[in-house]
Amino acid sequence: MVVAAISYGIVDLYRYVIFLIWQNRMIVETGSKTRVG
Repeated sequence: MVVAAISYGIVDLYRYVIFLIWQNRMIVETGSKTRVG
């Protein structure tokens, strides 16, 4: 059960990091679009 909890925490952390990277990329894309346009 401890291993399952640790692996679940790692997956949750991984999803959180991916979400932050995706959000940051979207902000950068919209920023560059507004600057160019």
